[in-house]
Amino acid sequence: MNRKTALVLAAAVILVSALKASSDEKIILIKDPLVEVVKISDNQREYYFKFKAAKKDFKGDIIDSNLGLKGMYMWGFVRNIPGVKDFIIRPKSIYIEKEASAQWEQIEPRVVKIIIKAYSDIC
Repeated sequence: MNRKTALVLAAAVILVSALKASSDEKIILIKDPLVEVVKISDNQREYYFKFKAAKKDFKGDIIDSNLGLKGMYMWGFVRNIPGVKDFIIRPKSIYIEKEASAQWEQIEPRVVKIIIKAYSDIC
């Protein structure tokens, strides 16, 4: 699937999701082969990785060593994106809250690029 087709499909998913969603339902904004973006509220989004993130589920302090490296890599870059107010790195996702004045159009492409780079550079 090329990028143009993916964008058209993403737009269709946004429209269908927006029509079906109530005010408290999560809306899938982007379905990508590598990362899925879900709108939680106007200022909050969750980025789900479609990679093998860990050998085991996260339990307390037990984290796969590769996930630790990937998490540190993502943490180092995501915290420097202008407009990011808060974020949490989880074993299979990143939760982000943006500043009210920030635009997702400036934040989102950078976050997706960081996630993909983390998983392609650190094996």
